[in-house]
Amino acid sequence: MPADNAAARLHAILAKARTIKRDTACLSAWAEVLGQEPGNRTELFRAIGIVMTLPQQARDEITEADPELGESSNGVFAEIGHAFLSQHLGGAWETFSKHISNQSLSTLHFAAKFMEKHSPIAVIAATELAELKAKFEELEAEVRAAGLDATLRQFLMRQIRAIIRAIDDYHLTGGQRLLDLCDQTVGHVVADPATRDSLAKSSVGKKFAEALSVLANAVTVSQVVGPAIEWGKKVYQLLGGPGA
Repeated sequence: MPADNAAARLHAILAKARTIKRDTACLSAWAEVLGQEPGNRTELFRAIGIVMTLPQQARDEITEADPELGESSNGVFAEIGHAFLSQHLGGAWETFSKHISNQSLSTLHFAAKFMEKHSPIAVIAATELAELKAKFEELEAEVRAAGLDATLRQFLMRQIRAIIRAIDDYHLTGGQRLLDLCDQTVGHVVADPATRDSLAKSSVGKKFAEALSVLANAVTVSQVVGPAIEWGKKVYQLLGGPGA
């Protein structure tokens, strides 16, 4: 089963990058690698920016797990960093791809496998991600149409849109961003009894609590975090669901 760690995500991206013809326009190549619309430069540059953070994230994860391995991988991450600095976004793809060596890919693959054993976090299936996204998109439409208190409406729309974006970015950011959003949402509600009461009294609010509990279950199951189903139930209760 594919693993969710920064080294694995970076390896998958760079391995795909190596399959693209060297004379392809750099931005067109990035759009293909990252599954972005070539014409939407704002989103494309945002995605490239996320990718550029992966080497440091991967190195940090490896170093935390095994300092000696982290130290020995410095050269590989320096090479990848050089590739990002050397690329010419207005030029040919080879300004980036020629700097990614077979040795770097092999080392990243080894690091990803090491992290898979050290922190066995499974990748959430694409079908499950699609179902989660559809659930929150439907919820977004309901919140927009519902006659909610302005403060509650703004809170729900902000969190729902952030979750949808995190689902879209999952292949770049992994499950941690989704888990952080669950934690952030629950923390806000626990700290603000008025928001919690408003959620509990609103049918849309209850649907949001249910959707967030499903998301929490999906992420915690993938991360093999204790009794995941109980965590999802706790999220539901903290947000004002039955049993709160």
